[in-house]
Amino acid sequence: MIERPRTPPICLNCKWFDIWNFEPNNAFKCKAYPDGIPQVIQTSEINHKRPYDNDKGIQYEKTQVIADNLDERRILQIEPFE
Repeated sequence: MIERPRTPPICLNCKWFDIWNFEPNNAFKCKAYPDGIPQVIQTSEINHKRPYDNDKGIQYEKTQVIADNLDERRILQIEPFE
């Protein structure tokens, strides 16, 4: 089982985050890391607004919409972003 950070990772608010294949307790995935986002990015040890190893030239870009309704936030178990 993947250990989740205590605060929501920046990935959840990224336009490249793979929300459609999200499965609780499994690796977060995105266009840059289709096999799983590195833990150092999920925990914000690394700022993925800059290039990082093997990211295919794709870095964080803020999405316009994330978990707009309460049901989506419950599924993702996150608080709304300000």
